[in-house]
Amino acid sequence: MVQKISSLIVSIYITALLYANLFFIKQLTLVKGADELFWNHLAIFIIILIPVFFLINKYISAPVSRGAMKPLRAVLLLIALVGLILTVLYHIIPLEPIYNLPAQVDQIFASETAFTVWLIAPLLVLFI
Repeated sequence: MVQKISSLIVSIYITALLYANLFFIKQLTLVKGADELFWNHLAIFIIILIPVFFLINKYISAPVSRGAMKPLRAVLLLIALVGLILTVLYHIIPLEPIYNLPAQVDQIFASETAFTVWLIAPLLVLFI
């Protein structure tokens, strides 16, 4: 499980980079409405994510932790994964048109500082 989560974290980084920089992403948008546009962008992101995940998963082997560190590492990786996904939804695929999250969640994920922290935190957790 730790290997799959680690692979997914690395895959999200690569997919976000590709999604933000590929020139033809805007041409793949098929709809015009704000909520439909979100789902279209999310589908494009996932379509890129799936092959990247399978490619990365073949090459990543997470070291198996023993004792008390194994469940702690798994929990930290899950928290980092959820934070990274929400950060991507806030900053790369705009979530606002479809759903406005509570102000407390906005404070944790919406600012530029939070964006930076949530981009760095999963990388740090991968090296624990």
